[in-house]
Amino acid sequence: MEPVHLKLELAVHGARLDAALAQRIGRGRGAGSSARPSLDVVLPGEVWVGVPIVDTPTPYVLAAEGDDTYLLRGDATGNADLRIEVRIATPPRFYERRTSRGTPMSTIATVRAGHLVISPGAACGYSMNGAPCRFCLEGARVAVERDAAPIADVIH
Repeated sequence: MEPVHLKLELAVHGARLDAALAQRIGRGRGAGSSARPSLDVVLPGEVWVGVPIVDTPTPYVLAAEGDDTYLLRGDATGNADLRIEVRIATPPRFYERRTSRGTPMSTIATVRAGHLVISPGAACGYSMNGAPCRFCLEGARVAVERDAAPIADVIH
């Protein structure tokens, strides 16, 4: 399967994490609500995709075997018909920082395929409910000015 086609499939369907990968990246039991709803995955050919991590049925699983990470696609019986080595992009260190008002930096700025996206406005209405939009990672913006980050928080 071509990496660009696979990118679209993953963006629409998302992927589940196997237990070994969830533990490796800190999303095992007890990881809490701070876990990001998606992972940046680098496919063959250096094709980047933000993969929504879902608990709902999907043919895709991100799995760890030793130090390697694989994308598996299976059928309803659990037989894998696709197995390719992928890389999980390392989240930027600033994701763990907070602004002077205590707002997590990851809600103001994110890195998408090597580009910094700054969103000082209100949080996405879909992601606030724990269900990212199927068509984009930003989703529908909630028009609530009180949730917008102050300019000083964005530039400091």
